[in-house]
Amino acid sequence: ASPAMVALGKTAVPLAQWKILDSFTETLPPSTIQVSSGLLQWAPNPARVLESWKQGLLPGARTLHAFPCQPCLREWREVLHESPVFWRDEGEWLELFAAAGLRVTRKSLWKDRWFFGSALDMVRAMHRSGVTARAKVGPGVLRSALRSYDRQYGSAEGVWATWAWLAVEAEP
Repeated sequence: ASPAMVALGKTAVPLAQWKILDSFTETLPPSTIQVSSGLLQWAPNPARVLESWKQGLLPGARTLHAFPCQPCLREWREVLHESPVFWRDEGEWLELFAAAGLRVTRKSLWKDRWFFGSALDMVRAMHRSGVTARAKVGPGVLRSALRSYDRQYGSAEGVWATWAWLAVEAEP
């Protein structure tokens, strides 16, 4: 849905078909490959979205998606108790693909621990990456969460956060 992202994509991969649309509600154009990164976790109903996306796959096509999954940012969610995303683990995601009539041909779960100078540095990094939603907490709650995070997850290397991403390749 981002014109700037589409413009960048056209520059980087000019032979690909680029279109601005809401992939959660609009029909995707027919394709031999669908790729998304950091998108599917935002879908209000991922099973329905996957079923819809499947309709756009031509014979022999593949779909490849990567997205954060449980236990990604577990520490931040334990401190803030608020998330714009409903967090699913690997098994739950694979069940959604199966329910949509997609056969998973490959999958990979990547987990790592990243360090930041402080909780505020971590939150700023998330904002710069564009993976945040509209704030649902006030500044006082956020300041308190940042202080708690620094106390609970601070180390000589800085504060740490768990990152976990699942990549799934599937076919109809």
